[in-house]
Order: sequence, then structure tokens, then C-alpha cells
Amino acid sequence: MLAKADPDGDSIIAHSSALTIAPAIFPNLTYDATKDLASVLMIGSSANVMIVPNSRPWKTVQDLIADAKAKPGSISFGSVGIGSAVHISSQKFRFAAGVEATHVPYRGGSEVIADILGARIDFYFCPLATALPLIREGQVHALLVSTPKRVPDLPEVPTPIEAGSKDADSAIWLGVFMPSKTSRDIVEKFHAAGVKVLTEPAMHAGQPEEARRRNPADDAVGNGRSRQARDGCQHGTDQGRRDQAVARFQAKACPDLIRGGYRFARRKRRQIEIQSFGAARTKAPSTVEKAPRLIR
Repeated sequence: MLAKADPDGDSIIAHSSALTIAPAIFPNLTYDATKDLASVLMIGSSANVMIVPNSRPWKTVQDLIADAKAKPGSISFGSVGIGSAVHISSQKFRFAAGVEATHVPYRGGSEVIADILGARIDFYFCPLATALPLIREGQVHALLVSTPKRVPDLPEVPTPIEAGSKDADSAIWLGVFMPSKTSRDIVEKFHAAGVKVLTEPAMHAGQPEEARRRNPADDAVGNGRSRQARDGCQHGTDQGRRDQAVARFQAKACPDLIRGGYRFARRKRRQIEIQSFGAARTKAPSTVEKAPRLIR
């Protein structure tokens, strides 16, 4: 494990915003990210985008919220698992908006998108890079970005605060870490080399504008401890605590929520297949039943 590795500069790891959530889901972790890891380089951060099937009537996120409140429990959303960044974005939005919605977890993002395109679930907070082609091709409709500021690639899509949902913002980030006892010289050399590589034009070819506009040099190196971890893994202490509270709630409630999600998805899928192909051609659902693997 990196936290216990020799601080010689040969042991590194690239990790994500999951560092913020892990302590809430795994109470017996053998490391403390705020003490055992030194932040070396911020690779980048990105928004999640709430996408919905084109067949849904919602033109704005307020329409979705109104519908969810009018018919409690009728709305479902997908994620790639309990505690994932897309799950946290969904739950923070749901709590802030004050709506009930059924969580349907999957093994991977491609399966979630398949069920969004098939209108078997109602919304998904999709990573920006994955969502952009779907939005631009008109396959889905974007209602909300998860970040505090609008995304340059989707200037018409509002933020949570603009939509009236306070404290619902979140982001995905990816950074590089070393053991906390790694010497300052090694950390700074790696940071400088990483910034040089990340600012090369070739590294940004084909990336969303949000990623191209980011300057990795703006992310200061920690002084033997992770700045991102100290501050709640980039979002700030309060933001990190809010994310952990959401994950902690879900970790305790997940067995019932997961079972409810399976039942909801199976019913929804059968209803759609019956409507589309006739009762005689109903098929056993596959995606949702095979999809979930819980973080334990």
C-alpha cells in the first residue's frame, strides 16, 4: 500500500475524489489520507452532467423536480455504484431538491447509458467527456451540470445554485500522490515534470474545453501532506464533509435502497418491453440484475 511504502519517489498513485468518500464507506481504513499521503499533482477535474432520455417531457431541471414531487418515488437514477462520484452528484442533488428517487446501481457507465437511451431510468449524472457526444448528437437532453460554475462546453446548462439547489455542487478530480514522508525535493521535481507534460498541447487534443482551460500549475504542491486531502480532497473541508455525510447515509441504508432499486428497474423494464413489443414478448431484465457490485 502506498501509505506504508518507502518514501523514495518510486511509489506513486493516481487517485480520484473517491479519497473524500472512502472514510465514510470504509470506517476501518488502515490509512489516513490527510496524514499518510502527499499531494504531488492535480491532473484535472471535471463536471458531471445530468442527462435524461429524450422521451421524458422535462425541458428544465425544475420540470423534473416538479414531476418528482408530484409523484413521489416515480423517478429513478443510475450510477456506477455506492459512493461513486456520479452517485454522490445524484444524491446531493436529490437531497438539495427535496425529492424522492430510486437509485439503480450498475457495474459500469456504459450500462447506465444504455438504460438512459432506452428510457428505462430517468436521469444519470454522467461524466462530462462521456456526456458531450451524446448531447451534441441529440441522443439525450442535459438539464444540469454538477459544478459551481457553468461548463464552457455546455454554456446553456445551469449549475445547481442557478437551479435553486444550494450545496448540491460536486466535481470529479484526479490527482497524483506519494507517501507523506517523501522528501520535498522529490515531490517538487515530480510536480514540475507533471505540469510540463500536462501543459503540452498534444495532451489536450480532443478534450473538453473545460479541461483545456485548466492550468495544472495553479494547483500548489503540498508540504509533505496532501493539500487536497487536508482541505477535504479539493472541494474544501465543508464540501468534503457534506460528501462524506451523503456516502455515510448511503452506506448504512444501501441494502434496502439497492433491493428497492432492483425491483423498480425490473418493473420499469418489463413495462417498457410490454408496451413496445406486446405482452407475449416480455423478456427477463438483464442489465440491472447483472449490473450491481456493491462496494463493501
